[in-house]
Amino acid sequence: WATTVRFADGSRLLQENPLAGVRNENEKNPVRPIASWERYKQTRAALHDMQREANLTGGANPNAITAKLAEQRWIKIELALVLAEATGRRLGSVRQLKWEDIDFRRRSIRWRAEFDKKGKETLVPMPARLAGVLQRLRAKLGAASGWMFAGERRPDQPMDRHLFDKWLRIVERRAGLPKLVGGLWHPYRRKWATERKHHSVVDVAAAGGWKDTQTLLTCYQQPDAEAMLAVMSEPRKVRDAALGGAGRGASKSPRV
Repeated sequence: WATTVRFADGSRLLQENPLAGVRNENEKNPVRPIASWERYKQTRAALHDMQREANLTGGANPNAITAKLAEQRWIKIELALVLAEATGRRLGSVRQLKWEDIDFRRRSIRWRAEFDKKGKETLVPMPARLAGVLQRLRAKLGAASGWMFAGERRPDQPMDRHLFDKWLRIVERRAGLPKLVGGLWHPYRRKWATERKHHSVVDVAAAGGWKDTQTLLTCYQQPDAEAMLAVMSEPRKVRDAALGGAGRGASKSPRV
């Protein structure tokens, strides 16, 4: 890029690419952790406990405002976790959702281009169950419009990305969960993709926000023991009739 940018005098930002000729070594065993359904349920259970504790503290504490903020904090993290697990979207897209992007009547979610890594806007159907959970969490937050994850100090802006990481780590410690090496939110994106291996790769990519199917196949959809056992247990056998006779007489010498 820098070799294409020119200054006013016509000179370039860089005259030549300093990385020209450097070979990019691909990692043979990349670390790509996947979150499990059990991990998700344990994390949500811990979030519910933390919400109840904050609510009880607020009722018996003169500083009820601080307790209320704490309760809403854990509700927002639960909301983000629900969306990450149910939609497979990146945290960068999830955290910048607005309530106006959720159409409960038509049951769809609008993912805006300006908040998408690939700059593509999509309208994705929303399952009825997810719609119900989002409505309950919105009622608990007392929200009607604006940012779904409004900042505590600046409600006109979405919460800082690092706060999502910080608070999810706190919740996972509370749940007694071991840290996933190499990921925090992204393992839920891999979970979502892996669970949908039996669907059309084109539809999975469109619903989850992948621009190309190759990245989905190589970096997100992972082999799992249950699916591999199904492959190994396949009862179907290839018959001669299916081969059109190609499997018979292969050893015969050709006529001269």
